[in-house]
Amino acid sequence: MYSKYIDEVELKAVSTDFNRTKDSLYLVLNGLFDDGDNFDLSHPLKHFNFEVAPIKNNTLLSFPMVLCPRYQEIYKQYEASEEGIKMLKKYAANIPYIYEHTGVNITNFFQLVPIFDTIKSNEEWGMEIPTWAKPVYQYLMSAVENVYMSTVALPRLNKLFGGVLLNEILRNIDKDTETKRLFLYSAHDLNVVGLLGAMELYWPHIPHYTACIIIELHQIGHIPYVKVLYQADYSTGFKEMKLSQCDVLCPLEQFKKTVDRSIPGHKDNCNYTQDTSFLVD
Repeated sequence: MYSKYIDEVELKAVSTDFNRTKDSLYLVLNGLFDDGDNFDLSHPLKHFNFEVAPIKNNTLLSFPMVLCPRYQEIYKQYEASEEGIKMLKKYAANIPYIYEHTGVNITNFFQLVPIFDTIKSNEEWGMEIPTWAKPVYQYLMSAVENVYMSTVALPRLNKLFGGVLLNEILRNIDKDTETKRLFLYSAHDLNVVGLLGAMELYWPHIPHYTACIIIELHQIGHIPYVKVLYQADYSTGFKEMKLSQCDVLCPLEQFKKTVDRSIPGHKDNCNYTQDTSFLVD
């Protein structure tokens, strides 16, 4: 396991402040640094310290579509664009039907996300899809996929979303590789979407619970390279991802140039609202 060649002091781990992401990170760390050849949950779990990113006033692993006024302003501009209007028209027809059966007054398409998530989660726990939802289940899935796509549709959106985390990763590569060798971030499907979007690798899909992005740093001769791997679901395994203008192994400097338009500058900042009541763990 990792304990054979990475010391815990060479690790930095961060989770969002939700029980499920903290527990996931805790289990991942135990799996990585288990002393045996096979991780066994029947054995006592080892304690690990890791950072917790707060919900408020945090941009690293955030939800800017509900917490960032500037992101919201740019997103409204996207909704008013030809592409945004086309998306809204595509999914508008079923909104009255969903309101009739859920009582949720849909004023923006983000509200479809928790509706679909609830139905999908219940199904995964063995509960039957409600009769009313069966005719619109595929519609809801498609709508959520396109909502996710819309969150990363513009470089200006990415600078306030996944570009923040990507910028942190690049800083880690530039500054911290002498003291840290492994950086772990435990977050949510939307954060996976954001990071993929910042690298222009996202396509309309809903990342599963085990979705994972790995960004590896390789040294070949005197040249550093970056490789990106993505697992959308544990059943599919990892796939090597190829950025535009890059091979699978992308020279670090070329990687930086490719993602530069998603990296926030000093003027790309966000004033957060204080209402986090929508975030229910």
